[in-house]
Amino acid sequence: MRKKLTFNYLISEEKLRLKNDDDFLLAMEKRIEERHAKKLKAQGDVTNEI
Repeated sequence: MRKKLTFNYLISEEKLRLKNDDDFLLAMEKRIEERHAKKLKAQGDVTNEI
């Protein structure tokens, strides 16, 4: 539960920093892609696709 609260807090901070919703969505998408890339790298299953 604490992790979820922290994540929601980070999202709200990001929303305040980025006034435009499109910028916010792009930032979140980039963050998710980076997290996914780290996960793949940890598995040793890295492919170069965009």
